[in-house]
Amino acid sequence: MKSTRTRAKNDVIGFRRSEPIILSDFLPQFYQGRQPCCSHTATLLFARGRVLPEQWVFGGICRETKDSFVVTVPNGTGSTLLDKIIENIADGGTTYSDSWKGYQTNRIEREGFLHAKVNHKYNFIDPDTGVHTQTVERMWGSAKWRNKRHRRTARHHLEFYLSEFIWRQHQVKENRDCFDSMLNSVSAHFPSIDYSVFK
Repeated sequence: MKSTRTRAKNDVIGFRRSEPIILSDFLPQFYQGRQPCCSHTATLLFARGRVLPEQWVFGGICRETKDSFVVTVPNGTGSTLLDKIIENIADGGTTYSDSWKGYQTNRIEREGFLHAKVNHKYNFIDPDTGVHTQTVERMWGSAKWRNKRHRRTARHHLEFYLSEFIWRQHQVKENRDCFDSMLNSVSAHFPSIDYSVFK
């Protein structure tokens, strides 16, 4: 039988993952005139001891504002990644990436973006242009750290986890306490309850 503490923790996590409004306040098109780093990763998922096919995840983070996005994608092809760049980065933005074949500079620039990349086979920071992807690699490190700490993420929970991760990143960026922010979200949706007793 689960303890009260465990049940409460699961209820809190469940609400955080089921509450869709927070992200809509800051995710769409926040890179106008900014410089985001884009990157992809493949995440290993496990279920009852079986290794499932990798799940591709694509994301970016703005070097200036630290706003970020992370989405699941079916593959790492140029068309798939370009669609997500168009969807998440405002027109005219400058994107930085590694030299993965899916980042097709000519197609990206035809859509109105500037694109600079670094070839990690030779350098992590391009010696001529200074281009690097260290900002987004740090973001992936944070995302994967939690995944490893919890012994991977079940596939059916991955979208929820990514949403929660981005939400937490945003709270830290805004210097907000995650617990207080969550209580504020709950009270906004259920205003008749006195939540001050929880603070």
